[in-house]
Amino acid sequence: MDHHLSGHYPDDGTSREHEVYTRILIEEGELQRLLDYVKARPAYIAKFYKHLIPAFPEEVYHIFAGQIFEEASRASSKHGYRYVCSLIQTLANAGGQEHAGKIVHSLLER
Repeated sequence: MDHHLSGHYPDDGTSREHEVYTRILIEEGELQRLLDYVKARPAYIAKFYKHLIPAFPEEVYHIFAGQIFEEASRASSKHGYRYVCSLIQTLANAGGQEHAGKIVHSLLER
């Protein structure tokens, strides 16, 4: 492991710093750290799932589910509902068809 990655991820940095940090994690193969980063910022799951899913499929599905339910609870417009649908479709396309189906069922019961 490189020493420059030994600290925690940037908490209060700029979006550019976050972009550089995540790019370094991906290039260095630091997938556990990338997963930790996304767990702390679940809105990023749609951006980084392709890197994480081979090593952490269940964790990725779990993060997607949490993010979908969070977005669904906040959705109040057509745009918000479309975004929820796009997250569900991304989850299904990522191999989480069963998870996506359960989420849709759960959302329809609400």
